[in-house]
Amino acid sequence: MEWGNPKEQSKEPVKEQKEAFSEEKLFTMLRDTEQRRYLKILVTGMPKTGKTRFSLSAPDPMVYIDSENGVNPFRDMVADKEINYCSAYRDNPETKQLDSIRSLAVIDDAIYQSRNHIKPKTLVLDSMTSHWQWLQDFLRFEVVNKKGEFTKSGKPTVMHTGSIRGVPSDRRDWALATARSLSTVMALMSADSHVILTAQSHYQYDAVGNVLQTTKPTCNKNLPFLIDVVIELKKRGSLGKGYEYYGVIKECRHPVEGIQNKEIENPTFDKIFDMVFKKKSE
Repeated sequence: MEWGNPKEQSKEPVKEQKEAFSEEKLFTMLRDTEQRRYLKILVTGMPKTGKTRFSLSAPDPMVYIDSENGVNPFRDMVADKEINYCSAYRDNPETKQLDSIRSLAVIDDAIYQSRNHIKPKTLVLDSMTSHWQWLQDFLRFEVVNKKGEFTKSGKPTVMHTGSIRGVPSDRRDWALATARSLSTVMALMSADSHVILTAQSHYQYDAVGNVLQTTKPTCNKNLPFLIDVVIELKKRGSLGKGYEYYGVIKECRHPVEGIQNKEIENPTFDKIFDMVFKKKSE
């Protein structure tokens, strides 16, 4: 049997694959594409400023992935809505505490099922703060185990989530957490639905530790750059009326005149949607 030159034979499948790819139509005129009317929103704010309430104002059917078990008190308020609820929190059977790695897997699975099976109008992940904190646990678990760091007794510093003592410091280590975070975010950004992500804000500090009046969301620092609209929710005391809730548009990818830093009283999803799409078409 004549086998020929192995090197020549190995080139044939590659050549056929290249030809197959070259026949695929990749481009179309941008002006002929349908305008995407889905909004990807990041809702930031200090605790108790209305992030969950805002998220629930979005259109249903909805998928609500809850990492903080904070949406249940609002159940009766949205009883008429079709909301597919998923609690992402998972315990570690050994420590009886949070298992960050299992919880992250639940989030990824819930996003996959939402995009490919449920296909809701709105997908909510509440919150990206928990997601980022869990990723840091995942990072310490993965990196410290791989480095094989041991205690003086000869036991590994990491046995399971919840007993992490090692602290990765290499930039390449942190890149692992960032890459996984962005992978999750890109799955959300490519969903054919509205997406609402929440993140808790925290006060910033100056070089000597003094508290500043500026706040920053606790999440992956790249997240705001991938979002259509970033809105910061706030509240202020009103004489004899308790609190007034309002939001400030911090970033908007859509070219809407006058939307940057615009203040909105009692913000809802519909108010943001109308500002972005109706005003742009007027």
